[in-house]
Amino acid sequence: MTVSSPSCSENQSDTKPERDVIGRDEIQHVAGELEVLPTDIERDYLFGWFLSGIFQGPLAKSLVLKGGNALRKGYFPNTRYSSDLDFASQGTLSADSLRTELVRASRLVHEQTSVDFDVDRMKVEPKQRVDKDLQVLEARIYFRDFYGKAGRMVISLRMDITQFERLLFAPVDRPLIHPYSDADRCAGSIRCVRLEEILASKLKCLLQRRHVADLYDYIHWLLFGEERPDVATVLSAFLHKTIYGRDPGAAFELLVGLPFQFLREAWGKYVVAPAKFMVSFEEALAKFVEHLRQLFGAHAQGQSQRRWRPTIFFPSRLRNVILEAGSRQTLLRIRYAGYDRLVEPYSLRYKTLKAGGAYEYFYAYDRTGGRSGDVGIKSLVPERFESAELTETTFEPRYEIEVRKAGDVSQASDFTTRRHVPGFGLTRRTASSGPLYVFRCTVCRRVFGHRTFESSLRAHKNGRGSACYGSFGAYVRTRW
Repeated sequence: MTVSSPSCSENQSDTKPERDVIGRDEIQHVAGELEVLPTDIERDYLFGWFLSGIFQGPLAKSLVLKGGNALRKGYFPNTRYSSDLDFASQGTLSADSLRTELVRASRLVHEQTSVDFDVDRMKVEPKQRVDKDLQVLEARIYFRDFYGKAGRMVISLRMDITQFERLLFAPVDRPLIHPYSDADRCAGSIRCVRLEEILASKLKCLLQRRHVADLYDYIHWLLFGEERPDVATVLSAFLHKTIYGRDPGAAFELLVGLPFQFLREAWGKYVVAPAKFMVSFEEALAKFVEHLRQLFGAHAQGQSQRRWRPTIFFPSRLRNVILEAGSRQTLLRIRYAGYDRLVEPYSLRYKTLKAGGAYEYFYAYDRTGGRSGDVGIKSLVPERFESAELTETTFEPRYEIEVRKAGDVSQASDFTTRRHVPGFGLTRRTASSGPLYVFRCTVCRRVFGHRTFESSLRAHKNGRGSACYGSFGAYVRTRW
């Protein structure tokens, strides 16, 4: 069923132009002027209206816009176009309640623009994530193309809502950026992640997922952004979100050692931005490295002047290969402690030893064994690596692959002894068992495991032995 407005009657035909979507001519004009596709303009236009609808309702109290569209819709009007809306939520949202609010927002946008939404096709469901510790709801909102062939349902809006995401700073209210002729009607305020925290997250994500969009977002701020955030706060937030608080110089070395050849190839293919605000990759890279030297200051000096030990962390030459193997789910061929090995990559973890000191450990399943010949999960340290190279051989994971979280503060913990190999949250997966969804009672904090993604809790007692009145659980993680 398509959303329609009962108020659009023949008696109100005189007011219709004030309630209509922008015309095809305006979309073509803007697209031609900015040298992007009309479909990019169409989606960006509707993002503006949908954000306006969302932040006029109950979701305004719980959602905070983050990511690429937080920059485009809250800070920088000429930055790249992002294909989805990403939100953080400090509270709990069920799929049903979120869908109800998105239907309400769809009706509101329809009343203002006459865009037709197919609410029957709208989907809101838990998103399958590599990161088991995050609960993410994914929404798909379908609307009829108002630029191309009339009546065709060819475009969807995608939203991701990460629940219980911890923000370092309080969200900020920003005027909604909507650079179109009906901006006076699509006006209002949206809640965004603070700019310093967005930029810090971009640096962290560059070390983890190495997406070219993260690099462009950072470069756009450096070259074109009118906002002047506190760079000291950016660095502080970055170090707070990662394991590099003790050794900022290590983070600097890893950032300047990113696989820039890969990013160079993706720069012109996957970044969609107004032509006037695109620069060559060489110019972007030079500006980025110059900025990093200023940002890290004394920590960016020569290795011989730095107190941190380079063998504590995996250097770029190893780290980039490990992350690529984890992303592609392929085996690594390594030479370690004098032996050639074939390993499955699973995790990079930073461990503090009880006896003092700390190391970043690479957890891998060794298929060939070393001196002992034993196969199995092993912890490997950077100083004993001689080489590492990718293979084309894929493998079926025995455990959750966590390398994309490498460097995250969540990956830091304590060791009792250096030789101990912890489970680090890895549970063997079997086809018969399937996923186990872990929920924590919002009242007594007791933990429950469910075979289905159902947050309702059975009757239970709290830690003091008394009956708990909690009947709802907050999602914690998924175990396999």
